[in-house]
Amino acid sequence: MDARVVYLVLMLSCSIIFSYINGVEGGRKLSKKEDMEFERQLKLLNKPAVMSIKTEYGDIYDCVDFYKQPAFDHPLSFPKGVRKNGASLEAKPLSIGLKGGGCPFGTVPIRRTTKDDLRRAKSFSEIYAGNMGTLTKERPGYHVNPTLYGDNLTRLYTHWAAGEAGCYNTQCPGFIIVNTRIPIDLVFQKTSVSGGEQIEMGFFIYQDEKNGNWWLNLGINGIPIGYWPKRLFTNLAVSGFFVGWGGEVVSPPDLPSPPMGAGLVHVDDPAYAAYCRQIMLVNEAHQSIRADHTIMYGDVHHYYDLNDVGDEGIYWGHYLMYGGPGGYKGD
Repeated sequence: MDARVVYLVLMLSCSIIFSYINGVEGGRKLSKKEDMEFERQLKLLNKPAVMSIKTEYGDIYDCVDFYKQPAFDHPLSFPKGVRKNGASLEAKPLSIGLKGGGCPFGTVPIRRTTKDDLRRAKSFSEIYAGNMGTLTKERPGYHVNPTLYGDNLTRLYTHWAAGEAGCYNTQCPGFIIVNTRIPIDLVFQKTSVSGGEQIEMGFFIYQDEKNGNWWLNLGINGIPIGYWPKRLFTNLAVSGFFVGWGGEVVSPPDLPSPPMGAGLVHVDDPAYAAYCRQIMLVNEAHQSIRADHTIMYGDVHHYYDLNDVGDEGIYWGHYLMYGGPGGYKGD
């Protein structure tokens, strides 16, 4: 059995201090050509809505017919055998979801895109393209990204990449949403307090053995949020070969990197660090296996610390901690 061949990936309960993207707001005036291109993109991304929900943070989520969501604009995203799901996430350990029950059955919540969103996304891709890598990958989590959203709020996110293609959330056709109540870029109202209450979210990524699609489930009960169609990924069509747990920070070369976790130099207490616990793999036989052969990796050790603790019993399982004060400036 090759332990590198991973059909399912379980990352259960990471503290909500995950990744931070440092950036600057503002920008130049759009050219006429850019403005016309953004208008074209808005018509593609913002679909007709059955109803709309505005959050307390100013985001507007349109309840779009399941089969009309942006993901199905991708020529390889065929809606065969997909299922609609009206489930919602459990209230503990973290309550998340649109108020009022979310969208009606048969529709899914899609955050309404504005021209400013497109401008920020373009700026983000220009600044950080070199940091995102070219690997074929799918990545969920939660982050603070003022460059992408124009705020400092903690949000759920998904990202996928296959060669030069890929994007965050629903900014391009790719990730297919099935949940009526939990958008993939929703704001988390509660986050961990350094030395105090720790807020967690469980992530479960697995490849469906019947159709090869890669599903994202949240919470201990594994509530389906959506999936990445198998056809998006040539290298992930059969299985995955590498799995990573942890956090990251990104900033432009002329700005210091932001803190991670509680911002402490050393991470030896989960009450003062970001952490992931109960990290596991499920192999090609769909059996849960320990993530024993892990390798620690950090690229700026003087600014961020990583502690792969190992197995610490039933509650923690195999867990790791990470964090640091930041302050690094790229060469």
